[in-house]
Amino acid sequence: RTAPPSGGSSRYAGLHVNTVDEDVRSRRERWSILAINKFDSDRKRMSVLVRSPPELGSIPMLLCKGADSSMLVEGVCEGAHMLNSIVGKDGTSNAKPESEADVIVLESLLGIQAHLGEFASEGLRTLVLGVKVLTEEVTEEWLSKFKVAATSIDNRDQKLTTVAYEIEKDLHIVGATAIEDKLQDGVPETIANLEKAGIKLWVLTGDKRETAIEIGYSTKVLTPKMHVTEIVDGPKKHVKALVAMELMRHIKIGNLPDYQLAGLAVEKVWSLKSILNCLGAIGNWRRRTWLAFESFHLKKIKRLWLSEENFENEMEDLKDDIEA
Repeated sequence: RTAPPSGGSSRYAGLHVNTVDEDVRSRRERWSILAINKFDSDRKRMSVLVRSPPELGSIPMLLCKGADSSMLVEGVCEGAHMLNSIVGKDGTSNAKPESEADVIVLESLLGIQAHLGEFASEGLRTLVLGVKVLTEEVTEEWLSKFKVAATSIDNRDQKLTTVAYEIEKDLHIVGATAIEDKLQDGVPETIANLEKAGIKLWVLTGDKRETAIEIGYSTKVLTPKMHVTEIVDGPKKHVKALVAMELMRHIKIGNLPDYQLAGLAVEKVWSLKSILNCLGAIGNWRRRTWLAFESFHLKKIKRLWLSEENFENEMEDLKDDIEA
């Protein structure tokens, strides 16, 4: 039912809204599953090829669900090219929908992205849903490829992924879901105790960045006292610059004393071992300097009056001193 709520002002004021009243009753439908493209870490989505019941036309269609990063991308989602080009490199808008249908698709995708951002900021796990209606010819052709890949002995997983990529294209995005994945009892407290024990904990997740941050706070991996640095995917130099800036920040606030001159302990600087090392380095430098002078004096000055035999003897002695 699409009518606005009655009573008081409404944000739908001024709009003509059609209402449909229908007595919806439960009924049993039989959908045939023709093939299943399982989830994998490369595609980050899964899909099912089904056939609708006879009363709905026995139409083959692909139902797909996955992360927004794998669904709202060009080639997979229809209209994604407008999302990718809506803002140019100079920050100006350079994408204009060509038809009213494009406008509707673009507004729908922008609305879904806005809701996904809200859901992720609340720590909810999100999925994007898409559908694609197929013809009988396309269905039969793809099913033959799928059966060959499914019965293959060599590189079966890779072949199944390839055929999945072939059909998971030009999906019509129909919506998104968001669920609360509650932590098991005692998880935040356990993580806090691990930190108190000096154990470093790293968390690797495939969630959206906003969801990961919220889950980090709920599990007490992150605390309000921490400074959270977000390093997003980007050019190699940009990522290196972000890491370098964060390193400098830690050095300045004293979190990395080994990188600070002020962090060098006095007893370490003036220890007996340090003094002996310094004296040894000075002695080696003086010896190398004296041997260099001896070599210059022998080759350029003493050679003027030394006989050939005496010169060779002194050169041999000098080489022995250098090698010693």
